[in-house]
Amino acid sequence: MPKETDRLKLPLPLGNENVTRESINGIFEKIDAGVATQADLDALREAVSQMDIPDASLTQKGKVQLSSKTDGTSETVAATEKAVWDAKNACLLRTGGVMTGRLIMNQWGTFSGSSNGSVLYGSNCFLEGSTFRYENNHTNLGARGIYMRYTGGAGPEVYMFETGPVATTAGGAFTPSLTRIVNTADSWQKHQLTDDNGKNKLTSGIDLNSLMVNGQYNGNNLTNAPLPATADMWWYIEVQCHTNGEGYVLQRASRLNGGTPTLYLRTRENGVWSPWSLDVFQSGVDAKNSIVGAINAKGGSASTSDTWTQLTAKINAIQQGHYQSMDLPSRSEYFEVPGGYVGSLGNAVLAFPAGTRVISLIAPVYGSAFLNVYNSYGGLKTAFALRDSQGVIWPITIPVGTIGAAGGIDFRVYSVQVDIVSGLCRSNGYSVSQNSNSYWSTTKPSNFNADGPMTLVCACIENTTVTRQVSFTTYNTRALSM
Repeated sequence: MPKETDRLKLPLPLGNENVTRESINGIFEKIDAGVATQADLDALREAVSQMDIPDASLTQKGKVQLSSKTDGTSETVAATEKAVWDAKNACLLRTGGVMTGRLIMNQWGTFSGSSNGSVLYGSNCFLEGSTFRYENNHTNLGARGIYMRYTGGAGPEVYMFETGPVATTAGGAFTPSLTRIVNTADSWQKHQLTDDNGKNKLTSGIDLNSLMVNGQYNGNNLTNAPLPATADMWWYIEVQCHTNGEGYVLQRASRLNGGTPTLYLRTRENGVWSPWSLDVFQSGVDAKNSIVGAINAKGGSASTSDTWTQLTAKINAIQQGHYQSMDLPSRSEYFEVPGGYVGSLGNAVLAFPAGTRVISLIAPVYGSAFLNVYNSYGGLKTAFALRDSQGVIWPITIPVGTIGAAGGIDFRVYSVQVDIVSGLCRSNGYSVSQNSNSYWSTTKPSNFNADGPMTLVCACIENTTVTRQVSFTTYNTRALSM
């Protein structure tokens, strides 16, 4: 049987066969059927160009693009030989190696360093040169870390820092407040003044004469305490020992449960203990007693059981005045008062400072002085008065004059007593026109400011609509105030 070609399966005549024309024609027909023409190729090319070949992915076959990137995240491209080589060189060997950037652990932990020798092990932060930066965005995580640096002559330094719950922005710079981590080789005080928890050392049942080591203690049943030792009497003890040894020691003792604060003091000089002294607190007691006595002497009511705050309030409550004694200038003034006017007339006769509490107008010899008010006609009332800083008038002498009647009225005032605190005034005088003595009292107006400065003035206190004349005279009168 003749052999066939591999592709078109054309018969290959054997050496002992006769080839007929029909067999040759059959071969040519197979060749003609199996060979593609130019038109076939063009049609195939057109069909191929219109085919939709998908990109390759992890789940389907398709066309693939080559890439030399070593830091990409795409899963639809294929790495070139160069990319594989670069990635291999960039990886840290499992046996160790040199890193030129920071190490990030699970997004938040970092290990970074700078060429100046500084190293930072941080939470949400890293070191870039000498600048601290946040690693991630967060609303309130903040940053913290251990920072190691070398500053030259000072030697290696290790610090810690904690920003607290602050907002952070990735890459944002910040300046931490560094706290140095103490080295046991540093120069620092190693003597224990208290227990490890910071509370006093317990020293119950010991002899205080033997307690000469610096520290803060507490205990009961203490021999050589300021008071006889008992199980119920507890003390706070403070000890200071001299630089040169136990020959000189200071002890302070305070009652823990005595109810009243006490402080005792004693010293050890050249090995000999002095008696306990309560002088420190006794001086305070003496001072309080003196203050209480002074308050009571000033008319107040105080007791040693009062607190210092209460004593301060009682001191401030003591009334204070401003003493002055002076003679009123002898003078006579005439005023024409417009109809309807009410208020002070002319200049002030005398001024009294703020804080004045008592005013007295008297004669050095009874009957030799007077404040005289004379109204030429009726239609108004006048008097000597006190005027406050707002212009409010307080009449302190008998009002002279009448509203309805006409005719001159002459009145002489002999004395005036004014109690500013109680708001009461009393005066007496003599009516020349009526030939009689009169006594008069008045109270302070509700809107009168008795705490500020005041002046003695001539005043019109009631008036009609008609202009009238009035005169005021002061003679041989002394004013006392305080």
